[in-house]
Amino acid sequence: MNAQPMPIRSLERPAVSPALPPFPMENLHLHPSKDSFADAESWSNGFQAVFAEAAGRVGTVLPLRSFPSITLVAHEHAERFRQDNGIPRWADAFSSGKEIFICSPLPPEILAPVLAHEIFHFEVTARSGSRPCLLDWFNESLAYLVQGETATDHKLVQTYLKYDSTLVLRLMLEDKFLAGNRIEIPLIKAFGRFLGNRFPYAVISDFLARTFLSGDFHSSIVATLGINLGDLLEEWLGHLTRTDNRQYYEDPVRYVG
Repeated sequence: MNAQPMPIRSLERPAVSPALPPFPMENLHLHPSKDSFADAESWSNGFQAVFAEAAGRVGTVLPLRSFPSITLVAHEHAERFRQDNGIPRWADAFSSGKEIFICSPLPPEILAPVLAHEIFHFEVTARSGSRPCLLDWFNESLAYLVQGETATDHKLVQTYLKYDSTLVLRLMLEDKFLAGNRIEIPLIKAFGRFLGNRFPYAVISDFLARTFLSGDFHSSIVATLGINLGDLLEEWLGHLTRTDNRQYYEDPVRYVG
């Protein structure tokens, strides 16, 4: 098992998506209406740049092929909208099929990475259709990676893993890890950071392309990453439990890879 510390690399990675035409503004919806937004005009005028940045982040590992429908929900209607649509109360954003919902008034510098997270899920769904190709938690780890939101509380996850690392490994291998308790998201973010440093983005992109083509997640891991999932998780858990790796997991870098 390779449990040696790996360097944190902060990279501003260029978009590798094929050139897309401008985001079709008819796909942008203001809920319940544009009259609910005091700055509706500025939202519309600035959204092209926000979407371009978000698409560029996703394009580092998964080039976009189509545009989602995006709904921005006015702040005073967000709680009711979440209730009516089965969206968790804590979620600022949510994707469902071909639709993305933003349920919190976010400034552009925060909206772009959050939107990237949801665009990644949209593109994965668009490519895999009715047969999910990625394990749920792995899908979420990659979404946090392209979002640039992988910093986590190292002491918290270390304390948890001291008692339950075997359980974490089993649940991940069985794809039963997303059950909603507070420890799972920090661990999922931590794996995203590890993956983005362990492998170049081009290799992760190749893995995704092979997975969508074959529909076989596990064989694609071996073919492109050169390691099976169990061994990769063992390596990550060994790295994560080292006390001297705290800075590696807690530094708020924008991108790793």
